[in-house]
Amino acid sequence: MPISTTTDFAKQVQSFLCEYLPSQRNCSRNTISSYRDTLRLFVRFLIEEKHLSIARFHMKDFTRELVLEFLKNIGLSCRPSTVNNRLSSLKSFATFCQSDCMDELSSLLNVTNIKQMRTECRTVRFLDKETVSQVINLPDISDFKGLRHRVILCTLYDTGARVQELCDITMKDLYLDSKTPRVTLHGKGSKTRTVPITSELSTLLKAYLKRLQGPHALPDSWLVINKSGGKMTRDGVDYIVKKYFRLAFPNSEEQVHPHVFRHSKASHLLASGVPIVYIRDFLGHADLETTMIYAKADTELKSKAINALAPKIVGEGIQADWSIDGDLMDFLSSV
Repeated sequence: MPISTTTDFAKQVQSFLCEYLPSQRNCSRNTISSYRDTLRLFVRFLIEEKHLSIARFHMKDFTRELVLEFLKNIGLSCRPSTVNNRLSSLKSFATFCQSDCMDELSSLLNVTNIKQMRTECRTVRFLDKETVSQVINLPDISDFKGLRHRVILCTLYDTGARVQELCDITMKDLYLDSKTPRVTLHGKGSKTRTVPITSELSTLLKAYLKRLQGPHALPDSWLVINKSGGKMTRDGVDYIVKKYFRLAFPNSEEQVHPHVFRHSKASHLLASGVPIVYIRDFLGHADLETTMIYAKADTELKSKAINALAPKIVGEGIQADWSIDGDLMDFLSSV
């Protein structure tokens, strides 16, 4: 049955994911995928746990009580922060639906008024400078593979880039011949920022580009590539980070992820006396509160950094190609 043409719920899901998020909100592919995954989990909950027919599920059935049941269900296997992320996605969907579903406005407002779960204060894990140095200098740059791996590790740390930002760097994003070498990063929500890099990284990148020949050196080609010459994936970066951390510290049982380099860079900048508002801009955070987690990360920095910076802080003011005749779950899988 072509449920996409028979239920207002399915139509709203389609419009939310295919029109509103990409066109009106200008959300990135990754952001849209996050919303899609939440809606897919919700639909699966309706089918598998509530034994409802999605072909007969309407907006009037999208209630506060049902959403709370869904959150309780995923809370059995997810952390509170993950549950809150899922709730945020459903509340955004409910807000979007309000203008088209005036008869269900009261019910939708009840969904948007659901409060988030309490979570523990967020802390970040970072590596000291000596540890970072051991890991990023481990690849043997005498061969191209080792040079490529060192470029990935050093760029990840020196720019403080998110993993996807690293993967999305192209040749035209590099400004290595300037007096102040820098790299342009493409962040969340299609926002870009340009960050300075050290002369050491600039020299390393120039050596890497000199070894890179043919189509890989074109302006629109990717800076970091996999062994086949294609665009590096987040999983590929994760593999490289873990590989060299294990080689550097074979007896360690710690699990290190690429994002720890971003945390480490921010913590090292703070320890060096860089104002936290500059670190916020360097990392591409939307607000200062997010950046403040680094001021709480190191016990030695608490009294010195927070007390010194507090007065300054107070003084600051896809379109998806899909068939409308498909099943809703198939659609959610295709977005």
